[in-house]
Amino acid sequence: MIYEREEINIIGIIPDSELESESMNTDTEELKKIFYDALCLGPMYDTLHKILVERNYLDFSNRIKCRDVVKALNTNKFLSNCPNFVSSRETLVNIKLITAALIILKLNYLTVDTIRHALNAFELECRREKDDFLYLNNDKIH
Repeated sequence: MIYEREEINIIGIIPDSELESESMNTDTEELKKIFYDALCLGPMYDTLHKILVERNYLDFSNRIKCRDVVKALNTNKFLSNCPNFVSSRETLVNIKLITAALIILKLNYLTVDTIRHALNAFELECRREKDDFLYLNNDKIH
């Protein structure tokens, strides 16, 4: 496991070994795009950046392994210092969104803009349905 004793145990959506590859490295600019442009979670970025700097996860060119981003996101320090209910979502939900968006972006499944549009469409549809979840039935989301 890539998590330390003080950190929260989470169920991963990608094997730890895949987070180690060079293609899964990111940088601070890409992280800012995810936080600010894709997910509108800007207030959470500063807390993450401080943890990344404190733990020496950033190299001289501001490159960072996705594994280290996931580790930093799931620390008790991040949870306790991060603003609550950014974009009207619980902090743990936002952490899962950040992790998923980072992996989706790094695997080139979607762009930052597409992630933002998909999240907006999901939220609008949830409001229309007056529910927090959308259900998959016969290959259609209801």
